[in-house]
Amino acid sequence: MKNNKHQKEVISRRNAGLGDNLFATAHAWYYAKKTNRKLVISWAPSMYLNDKSANGFPYFFEVPESIDHVPIKVENKVGAYQRFIRRLPLIPYKFFLPALFAEAVHKIFRKKTPGFLLQFMDNRRKWSIDLIKNGTDIKNKTMIFNSHYGFLLSETKPFFDALKLQPQFQALVDNFAEQHFKNKTVIGLHIKYYDKTMPKSNHTQHWLDPQVSLNQIKEKITEIISRIEKGNYIIYLATDSAIVQDFLKEHFENIVSFSKEFKIEFTKSQHLKLTDNAVTAALVEMFLLAKSDILYRFPPSGSWFSHYGSLYAKETVI
Repeated sequence: MKNNKHQKEVISRRNAGLGDNLFATAHAWYYAKKTNRKLVISWAPSMYLNDKSANGFPYFFEVPESIDHVPIKVENKVGAYQRFIRRLPLIPYKFFLPALFAEAVHKIFRKKTPGFLLQFMDNRRKWSIDLIKNGTDIKNKTMIFNSHYGFLLSETKPFFDALKLQPQFQALVDNFAEQHFKNKTVIGLHIKYYDKTMPKSNHTQHWLDPQVSLNQIKEKITEIISRIEKGNYIIYLATDSAIVQDFLKEHFENIVSFSKEFKIEFTKSQHLKLTDNAVTAALVEMFLLAKSDILYRFPPSGSWFSHYGSLYAKETVI
């Protein structure tokens, strides 16, 4: 495949959590492969970086020339106009104005957004999903992807196989695993906390009573431990909540976590983004979960963050 300026391209732009970004880009890669396009990865702005023009992808990962014959283009810096134009969902440029209008109205009015605009957004989403799944090409030279669209294609695994952390992050993963995982059965835990004060999502129903949820998690971990011979195990915990971490460390031995800061308030999800170690913690935690022998993910609705680990863990429990 020739990589030249005239080749059609897919631009993957996302500014969300690390797992969310990766799965959105994996779908963009899949569509690029099916339609003989180049993939442009544009994670700017990034919620993990103060510099809004900085592209998060090359900061986190080594940039390959291609992934399974799909040429990869990554800009280190993304200008203000490009960041603006790439905010739109997967659409041809010719739908720019109606998409921009619908997005703006929905952000302002939310639950009071006019029905015809909600219908437009829903139809556009369904069209996007069908387009990706079927790999149907269209005549537009440039396509924009900025969502993961809520589904996962098994055919995207070559994209994840190609991910290589920048050396400074990979060294932290290797050193932690060498210190804590060697010659042990690794029980990986990804527990995504969701307080009732947070905006309603598919996680809300699993945290209506936090104490009930925490006890449920404890029972499942106890069950997993009972299956391991001679008790030669280590529990690796990745969570966005100090509440979860404190609870589990109170009830279990042999539990380790990568050091990071948490939010003081519980009105927002995820650990503190713009601290010095926030991006480091996100990358290290994701790649350590992938070294699990048994990976337990809660809530059952899942989190894109731990989907990466589930691709490589020997067993996944939900």
